[in-house]
Amino acid sequence: MRVICISNHKGGCSKTTVALNLAVTLSATGSRVLTVDLDPQGNLSASLGIDLEDLENTKRTAHRLMLDEQGDYSNYVVNMRPRLDMIPACLDADAEQKLSYSIAQPASSPIIKHDHNDHKRSNHHQRPQGPQ
Repeated sequence: MRVICISNHKGGCSKTTVALNLAVTLSATGSRVLTVDLDPQGNLSASLGIDLEDLENTKRTAHRLMLDEQGDYSNYVVNMRPRLDMIPACLDADAEQKLSYSIAQPASSPIIKHDHNDHKRSNHHQRPQGPQ
């Protein structure tokens, strides 16, 4: 499994465009792709066909997943096309406020971490061990 992260604090530098084109191209050439939209504006989600108004009602977003005590991401994954799945995002002020609060907690507080193997919480970050 390879992880590709596209991030930049600056707006308007084509992060969404690159992520969209990369995801579609990789899935079209046979790779299984999971996109995770962490931008509350939800532009990547909308670009792939997610109904943002419906998403605001269902609250099945990446931000809610980070707050989910169970941590079962399968409840949040939406299949967009063959080999291309997504965990979408949309405007959710309540989730953003809760996440901001949890980030501002002292270092002794548990940090939310989802391990892709067992989906359990831990109290520390682990760096990935090189390419798999």
